[in-house]
Parts: sequence; C-alpha cells; structure tokens
Amino acid sequence: MIDAVSSDGSMMVFNNSYSPYSSAPNYTGRELDGDVRMNDGNLEVYSGGSWMNIRASVDIQMTPENQEVLQWARKKMAEEQKLKELCEKYPGLKRAKEKYETIKALVEK
Repeated sequence: MIDAVSSDGSMMVFNNSYSPYSSAPNYTGRELDGDVRMNDGNLEVYSGGSWMNIRASVDIQMTPENQEVLQWARKKMAEEQKLKELCEKYPGLKRAKEKYETIKALVEK
C-alpha cells in the first residue's frame, strides 16, 4: 500500500489533489468507505469514520535515457530560439537559413 508519492522534482512534478476518488457512479461529495485521496503528498483511504494513511511510499524517477532525451530537447529548443533571434537581427543569415531549408527539403524527398 502507498501512503506517499514523491519525485526529486528535476523532471517530474507531483501535484496534490484533495478531491477524493470514488468508484460510486453518482458521487455526492460525501466520503464513502474505500474512497481514496491524496492529501499533502500522502495517499489516504476513507475507513467510514476517518481518513487513514496507507502505509508505504513510492519514489517516481525518470530513467537516465528519458532524462537525456529531455535535456537534449531543452538544449535543442534553446539553440532554435537563439537561431531565430539571430535571423531576425541578421537578414543575410535568415536568407541563408531559408536556402538551406529549401535544399534540405529537396534532397530528403
């Protein structure tokens, strides 16, 4: 059983939700036995009289490969933004990039 879910925050963010999950088809907003909720990072279950922590914890992390891919994507986005800014500042670079994109499109077909 799980009473806490956490992450180091570098690649994933965990948000708490105070609304209980209910499998009842017509949830009325009142707690029912077996309802589950996250409360300040703790997984809780309603026992019929009170909310009880479920005793265990989970630490969610991305694989090293996924971290590498995300870091590459961030770097690539920064490079593309820098190139866009340089193209706005230098019209010659903008024309050269347009020609490059045209030639690239032709040879990739």
